[in-house]
Amino acid sequence: MTAACAGLDALGVARLVGYDDVQTVASACLKLAPVDPVVTTGWVLAAAPAVDALARDLSHLTDARDIPAAGAP
Repeated sequence: MTAACAGLDALGVARLVGYDDVQTVASACLKLAPVDPVVTTGWVLAAAPAVDALARDLSHLTDARDIPAAGAP
């Protein structure tokens, strides 16, 4: 609902969710390992094409049962 109110379309929401997941992992790594923040920023940037591709592949789905998942929530 928030995304719709902000004017994001389905593709924008899918990108946002994907980016949030990637940056969450990068942020956690900074807390758990002695890694340079520039390195983790590079990981996020390197993941951008994969996030965009996944967003394009999933943004048309309207039924949660159609979303591919590797495990249970």
